[in-house]
Amino acid sequence: MKTRRVWLSTALACVLVTTLGHGQTAEPTAPLVPPATNIVIGDQLIDSTSVIEAGRPVDLTPGSRFLKPRGATVDSNGFGWRIKFSGWDAGVIPIQFSSELSTAQREFFANACADWGRVAQVSCIPRTSQSGYVVVRQSNPDPAVASGCYSNVGQARRLVAYEIHLSPECWNTRNVHHELGHAFGFIHEHQRPDRDAYISIDLSNVAADARSQFDRIALADPLGPYDFLSVMHYPRGAFAADSSRPTIVPQAGYGSFATTLGTAALPSDLDHAAIQHLYTAYLRPLSLTAPLELPRTQFDRNDFLDAMERLHAFYYSRMGLNRPAGLSVNNKPDFLGLATWIFDIYLAARSRGFSAEQAFGMVVADISQSTEWRGKHPGQAPLTRPSFTPVLSFDRAEFLDTLNRLDAFYQSADGLQRPEGLSISGGPDFLGIATWLFDVYLNERLRGSSSTVAWSRVVSSIQATDEWRRKH
Repeated sequence: MKTRRVWLSTALACVLVTTLGHGQTAEPTAPLVPPATNIVIGDQLIDSTSVIEAGRPVDLTPGSRFLKPRGATVDSNGFGWRIKFSGWDAGVIPIQFSSELSTAQREFFANACADWGRVAQVSCIPRTSQSGYVVVRQSNPDPAVASGCYSNVGQARRLVAYEIHLSPECWNTRNVHHELGHAFGFIHEHQRPDRDAYISIDLSNVAADARSQFDRIALADPLGPYDFLSVMHYPRGAFAADSSRPTIVPQAGYGSFATTLGTAALPSDLDHAAIQHLYTAYLRPLSLTAPLELPRTQFDRNDFLDAMERLHAFYYSRMGLNRPAGLSVNNKPDFLGLATWIFDIYLAARSRGFSAEQAFGMVVADISQSTEWRGKHPGQAPLTRPSFTPVLSFDRAEFLDTLNRLDAFYQSADGLQRPEGLSISGGPDFLGIATWLFDVYLNERLRGSSSTVAWSRVVSSIQATDEWRRKH
């Protein structure tokens, strides 16, 4: 048992079940993003960065009063921290299945995604080479962590791998839908901060090591009406020490739900309404239109990598361009899309001092004004953004040419001899593009080198990798 509200499309079921491994890039260093430090509340793994107090992330370093190990019992409202809604960018979750999952299990999972996506513009897609994704596993590689049904709640940070763990006993309609609800960003219905107006919890009938399953969690986002029939609600006898007595009892006036609460196997209408409300808010005007940072002439590779993965998700998204291959065209990366939106808009806005969120909001606004987006969203008003003068201007044609040269070098006999070039499993090789185009080529150009010198640095850098040496 476990979760609360979200969704997908049946056409993806056939796509998702083929998702297995993915290739490796030409040995670039992985993104410097630390793994999640989780608060564990029942079957929910909550990334510390989604926990805020007084508007700031809560300190969850060892010894912190907020650190909540598995099995601990603390009512979050007593500490005053809140959980921010941390849905997936553009409503898109890249999924990677661990190797032990059968084709039938993958199909089952994909269909559950489709159920969540019946109303809201949310979807699951196969992971290709994204650094930010969800891995679905059945066996736990860490023997110190218990098996069972549990999931990370949402995507608190990008470029981080999160997890849904489904032991053999979890592969049923209710549990898979429940854990997917967590993955899309929802907590348990019975752990809402206002739950005491609707239910009472008999903790005297709950073992001490299970009481965290009933902690209240203060939320920073609207919830909609309390939903006794949510797939995210526990049943009346959840974790009862004495099975003849319920642990969850409806308050006066709600007795009709006594036997039906927490029994749903599928998302309820209110579950769908809540997920639609929260993800629809993704397409909204910029709230802050002045730069939040100082102008810059240097950039962080993770910033560039994150922007590419977000653009890929928006291309895929039903609220975006709704392209079935995302940022790929004919099994090759859409280099023109990358050059147009990342170099023309995103990096230019970052150079002016706009934050990463603001800069990507400008990308979304500009895409929403395109003929393609308008044609796919008739009657929906496009977004607008502030105008600005960049500190650095980038030559789109130059970077488009460099992307094509890099793709050709990946495929060539004297290069990396990869038939897919800068693609991995049909999607862009994000890390390869970020490493060679951004780390090497762009930084060399920003130092004043010519395009010829910058490209020669890319070639020599790739030739210094173990992969190139093995093939030559």
